Amino acid sequence: MLEAKAFEKLGLSPDATPDEIKSRYKQLLKMHHPDANDGDRKSEDSLRSTIEAHKILKLNGFC
Repeated sequence: MLEAKAFEKLGLSPDATPDEIKSRYKQLLKMHHPDANDGDRKSEDSLRSTIEAHKILKLNGFC
């Protein structure tokens, strides 16, 4: 269940390859980084949830 939500948060399908996961993760990190968004709080929240989603996938062997 957590994995499905993690894939959804990253905007990927559950059959995404490890390279696709890594690429999307890096893309979202750059997009939501505080330096790219003048410290916007909403962007910081998105950054945190992106990191958490990647962590879930990594811990479960998807990447």
